Amino acid sequence: QRRSTLSDHFISTKVNAHAAALFYNEIESGLRLDVDVAGGKALRVLGASELTLEEHARSLRAVAQGSFDLFQRKLFSLPKLALMPAVLMAHPRFMLGSLPLLVLVDVGKGHVASMLSTKVEALNREALRLASVRARVEAHDTQNAALIHASRAGPFTQKAWQALTRRVQEVEMRRSVLSGVRQWIEWLYWQDVLLPGIECGLAWLLAHNHIGLSEIWLYSRVVEDTIDTLLMRSRATATLARVRSDSERLLQLRDDVARVVEA
Repeated sequence: QRRSTLSDHFISTKVNAHAAALFYNEIESGLRLDVDVAGGKALRVLGASELTLEEHARSLRAVAQGSFDLFQRKLFSLPKLALMPAVLMAHPRFMLGSLPLLVLVDVGKGHVASMLSTKVEALNREALRLASVRARVEAHDTQNAALIHASRAGPFTQKAWQALTRRVQEVEMRRSVLSGVRQWIEWLYWQDVLLPGIECGLAWLLAHNHIGLSEIWLYSRVVEDTIDTLLMRSRATATLARVRSDSERLLQLRDDVARVVEA
C-alpha cells in the first residue's frame, strides 16, 4: 500500500510537471514565433528595445512558472491546513502561545528579506540590460569585423568590450553577494529559529502526554504550513519580486508595441 502511494505520487508529480512545461513552451513560442504581431511592427519595437527577444521570452516564462509554483504550493497545503482547527481545539494553549510568537519573528525576517530582494531585483534588471547591450555591441562588431580591421579600430573596440564586460561583472558580483546574504538569513531562520521553536513545542506536548510519537510529523507540518499561508507574501518575497520585475518588462514591451500601432 505504501509503495503504491509513493508510486502514485511520483507519477502524478511528473505528469503535472510535464503538463506545466508544455504550457510554458506554448506561451514562450507565442512570443517568439508570432512575428506578425501588430502587422510586423512588433519586430521594430524589439529591435529598438534595450533587451533582446531572448530576455523578453525568459521573462514571460519566469512569470508563468513563478505564479504557477506559488499556486501549486498553496494548493498542496490545503489538506494540512484543514487540520488546523482540530489542532487548535485540541491544544489551544500550545497554538495560541507559540503561533503568534513564530509569526512575529517571521514578519521581522520577511521585512529584512524584502529589502534585500528589492535590491537584488534592481541589480538583476541592470545586469540584464547591460548584458543585452553587450550582446548587441558584440554582434554588431562581429558583423563589421572587416570594417573595424580596415579602419584600425581594433584597440578602441577592445576597450569598449572591456568596459561593458567590467560593468556587467561588477553588477553581477553585487547581486550575487546580496543574494547570498538573503539566502543565509533564510537558512539561519529555518534551521535555528522556526524548526527548533516547533520542536520545543512538540517536546512539551510529548512530555505531558498530549500527543503520541506518530503525531509529531503531522503537528509539525500543520504549524509550518499555517505560518507559510499566513505570511505567504513575506515568505515568497524573492519569487514575487522576480515575478513583478519580469512583469514590468513585459508591460513595457506591450506599451511600446501599442504606441507604435497607434502611430
